[in-house]
Amino acid sequence: MRNKTSQTILFAQMAALLILSTEPAWPQATWTELFPTGGPSGAILGRQPVSPGYDPANNRLVVYFASNPAVSNPSPEVWVLTSANGLGGPPAWIQLSPSGSPPIANANQTSVYDPVSNRLTVYGGCYANCSPALSDVFVLTNANGLGGTPAWVPIAVTNPQPRDGGSAVYDASNNLMITFGGGLAFFGTDQNDTRTLSNANGIASPSSWSALSTSGGPPPVREAHTATYDQANNRMTIFGGSNLPVAIYNDAWVLANANGSGGLPAWQSLTTSGGPPAPRFVHSAVYDSTNNRMIVFGGLALSGSNYFALGDLWQLSYANGIGGTPTWTQLSPSGTGPGPNYSHVAVLDVANNRMIVFGGADQNSQVHKRVWVLTMGLGPLYSTCLLYDPAKAAKSGSTMPIKLQLCDTNGNNQSSPSITVHAVSITQTSTSISGPVQDSGNANPDNDFRFDSTLGTTGGYIFNLSTKGLATGTYNLNFTVTGDTSVYSAPFQVK
Repeated sequence: MRNKTSQTILFAQMAALLILSTEPAWPQATWTELFPTGGPSGAILGRQPVSPGYDPANNRLVVYFASNPAVSNPSPEVWVLTSANGLGGPPAWIQLSPSGSPPIANANQTSVYDPVSNRLTVYGGCYANCSPALSDVFVLTNANGLGGTPAWVPIAVTNPQPRDGGSAVYDASNNLMITFGGGLAFFGTDQNDTRTLSNANGIASPSSWSALSTSGGPPPVREAHTATYDQANNRMTIFGGSNLPVAIYNDAWVLANANGSGGLPAWQSLTTSGGPPAPRFVHSAVYDSTNNRMIVFGGLALSGSNYFALGDLWQLSYANGIGGTPTWTQLSPSGTGPGPNYSHVAVLDVANNRMIVFGGADQNSQVHKRVWVLTMGLGPLYSTCLLYDPAKAAKSGSTMPIKLQLCDTNGNNQSSPSITVHAVSITQTSTSISGPVQDSGNANPDNDFRFDSTLGTTGGYIFNLSTKGLATGTYNLNFTVTGDTSVYSAPFQVK
């Protein structure tokens, strides 16, 4: 048994209370720039953002540069980046030469990729100078350059719906493209409807649009926002976007039953802690389904009448609205990242927890073809479900029972007597001052939490914390978990 410290822990009294989070400390993220051989060049780089697709099995990034004959633009191009996540060999660009006629969209089209059928679906966009918006849907077969000659194939849609600048996510289980918002032409035509396209990968025909009747909300009209999709829970999260010249947004919304099945689709405006990020549009967002978090990078913001590029990186925990309070955390990765950037695209290699960022434009509005990878580590195995009220302060010198459960990202209890939870330190949340832990008596040998099967409905952990010597303030009890390198925390207050 470790010796119990009898040293009094002294802290300076806090000037103010801070918002607390039960988020564990995440492993350090790292930016790495890739230097692929070959690649797009010249005028086609101005046709960004591209329509992307990522094939995780073959580690290939597909990018489609749009163009159309109504304006003086180069011909459309399709490129594939091999070893796109920086693993498996030197990355290299390969230009594809698809057969068939490509889409005529000039800009602001949306796309989804089906890695199983290897098909990239491209929808809508602007004709000429965005008058009008287009309703065309095209599929690029063999989109990653493997399995046969790539070909552009128009999809037959029974009820075409024009749109540009909207968002789209792919429901792979039901072969549906789920879209939100976008515009019909110029300023003042933005929408806030949610629709699904059947047979989205074009293998079956015809396809048809269905407008979803939703409860709650909906979010204000917008375009140039992002949408991510939690397939397992059928929930779509949108963030940011613009309704120029009226507004630029930094709100986050979740649509439950997003594909129209399992119940009435319902919008919920997320009440978040931390942050939030500055309002933005033409940014990127990816969803980490393993850890239920959304990663947002870059975009354009507005100061007065001037637009400027952002280079910040944010994480939204509990991004699907399930399991805990959604919390914004600004990440500060090591390495040299893209810096201010907008109109880029980002995809996530879920298995390796690597976000791939391609192209866009920098703070000087110079378009480019640079590629970065953000390595995010595997993340914590659990979230912390508190079984006490952290806002209820304990009197200094008394015993504070810290009761909690280890949960998955959806809030399901994973606590077990075979998992050791070990208290390592106390930290005052307004400072970097920390000190050793004192338990009350011998209830917690070796500073380990005690498993109690009667806590909650399926058991949890308790640590009888001594607050002796703690000044009035807000603190975290930091702890570790067997088999996990993350450091977790449980907030408490002393009066």
